[in-house]
Amino acid sequence: MNKRVIILLIALVMLIGVSGSLFADPQVDIGINFPAYIGVAYQGESVSDQLPFSFPVPDLMYNYYFGFDFISVGVGFRAWSLILFSAAYPIVSAQIQLDPIVLQANVGGGAFVYHVIGAGLGFETGNVFFPEISAAFKFNDWFSLGASVLGIYLPDVTEEGMGFTVNVFTRFRVVD
Repeated sequence: MNKRVIILLIALVMLIGVSGSLFADPQVDIGINFPAYIGVAYQGESVSDQLPFSFPVPDLMYNYYFGFDFISVGVGFRAWSLILFSAAYPIVSAQIQLDPIVLQANVGGGAFVYHVIGAGLGFETGNVFFPEISAAFKFNDWFSLGASVLGIYLPDVTEEGMGFTVNVFTRFRVVD
């Protein structure tokens, strides 16, 4: 990844850290995702298959949101854990609150901090991005159920397609 982009992302995170408490709202969500479909979209065609089993994949999403009552834009990070392997990356998010429905879109990647059991902590950069769109039903201020489509975009491999997974999730808001 271009060093200027990484420096810009670090500067943006630092700026938000310094000034975020003045005009931003932090939000922390803990999610449990259940992948249902996996697929590949390439040159307008899509091939997908239902997974024969489902396993929970926990995630943590932290954002500083700027905006108004029903629409906001945020920056932060997202972390996923598959027990033996965990990774975190920066994200940019947009969220629309249409109570009780919450629509969200985010894209992240480019820089990754990861931990592998037995191998330790590492840091990598690269052209790997994760766009996601989701819709959730808020049961109250701290619990929601929804569905999302998470893409896996590798522009160094191809710019004409991407992998994706369709997930059903529960989300618990611990800071709002």
